[in-house]
Amino acid sequence: SRIVRTVVYTFHARLAERWSGGRVFLAGDAAHLTPPFAGQGMNSGLRDANNLAWKLAAVVRGEIGPSLLDTYEIERRDHVWAMIEMALRMGRVMAPRSRAEAFLVQNAFRLLGLYPPARDYVAQMRFKPTPRFANGFLLPDGRDARRTLVGRLFPQPSVMVPDGAEMPLDDVLGQGFALIVRSARPDLLDPKELLPCDGAWGAIKPSLVAVGPSGGEALRHEAMLTVCAVRADDWAAIPLEHVSVLRPDRYVAACVSLATWPEKRAEMGALIAATFGAE
Repeated sequence: SRIVRTVVYTFHARLAERWSGGRVFLAGDAAHLTPPFAGQGMNSGLRDANNLAWKLAAVVRGEIGPSLLDTYEIERRDHVWAMIEMALRMGRVMAPRSRAEAFLVQNAFRLLGLYPPARDYVAQMRFKPTPRFANGFLLPDGRDARRTLVGRLFPQPSVMVPDGAEMPLDDVLGQGFALIVRSARPDLLDPKELLPCDGAWGAIKPSLVAVGPSGGEALRHEAMLTVCAVRADDWAAIPLEHVSVLRPDRYVAACVSLATWPEKRAEMGALIAATFGAE
């Protein structure tokens, strides 16, 4: 055999020192450069845009103060760098530096192929770092990072609405903030006690959705929509009798028990108010 063509490709693994300055914000390749081995550069850029867009809209509308924008880089930077490091590790595997190393890599993948769970783990890239915010526009609950919902993307299960139709949860939440209460007895919930409408909460006007067990009754209420779980397993990670505060990007800003909701509701209101600073 003979070599027909050779090309030297140059890639970068970089983060901008600052992602914003005044009225200018960097996102995507302007904020970070990812090696191509994992194919995650565009995904990271989309996550940047998703994080920044709702914050810009909320600030422009006057719903939340301008310091909300300071949380953009805080929330995105660590995950972007984790993805860059993953791409670098994959590059070392995909571009072995010697025949011996190539032989070991090739046969390691052959062995993985003999064990389906290990093969699927690699083929489906389940080793990708999951986006999670430890700091930013949220109320940490002090739980272990592997157990808490706070700072994570809320699941997207199917629910049954009052007319009997099944649809993704996002379709009933609307575009803005939302409060989700998973309860074994949603008929006992009082929307007036759950839904804040004064102070800092008044501007963001969150929707209120109660999720009852499978086979329950879905109801429309003036202030609260009650839907039913379609598959119970889809809700296993969401604790019962808890309130989850979802941001417009569907990340969980807070997750607290119904018993402690009045206290945490005030803390969340203070978090919103603090974004206005001295204004």
